[in-house]
Amino acid sequence: MMVKRYNYKEINGLKDLKQKQAELLLDQEHYEERLKDGVKTYIHQFSPGYIAKKYTRKPKEKAVSLFNKVKSWFGKKPKNLIERT
Repeated sequence: MMVKRYNYKEINGLKDLKQKQAELLLDQEHYEERLKDGVKTYIHQFSPGYIAKKYTRKPKEKAVSLFNKVKSWFGKKPKNLIERT
């Protein structure tokens, strides 16, 4: 991020002061927008489906197949457990 330096010795009158104030307000608005965009990006990266969307062409199908695979792991009963009952 670039740090902007202001030379306040250049302010000689009310017109210069108003101009500098407008410049500072504009810089503040730009900084706030960049900060908001950064927070949105950060939050998005931790949202469900972010990795699937980023690294697959068909995220819905990938998520469904992953869910079915995990479901099948828990749906199977070990053979020795079935024989005991």
